[in-house]
Amino acid sequence: MLGAIYEQDHWLEMRSRKLTFGESIDPGPSPIRKAQATALIHFPELVQPLRLLDLKSSEYQQWMIKAYAARLDGKYAEMNEGFTEAYNGWMIGMSSFLDTSAKYASDRSGAV
Repeated sequence: MLGAIYEQDHWLEMRSRKLTFGESIDPGPSPIRKAQATALIHFPELVQPLRLLDLKSSEYQQWMIKAYAARLDGKYAEMNEGFTEAYNGWMIGMSSFLDTSAKYASDRSGAV
């Protein structure tokens, strides 16, 4: 499950490069769905923290779409507006989820 979270981080980078800069990249489907399926079946205590992380991922993607629209409209000076908040939100969310997952495993002495 944690591997899918790191894959999501990479996927977001690829999606950003595609939308923001127009690179010919096909990032494929979002890996966070794998993590959600795993949590739903095996780690129900992590479902809610994962939903919060997915929300941060969506907020970051919303910024990407705005940057994409600005690029298409030739408004290059506006492309970075909101980037710091969106990206930091994702990074803080990911860090928080990883901390929550580590505590979950630690509380169970690694038997998860």
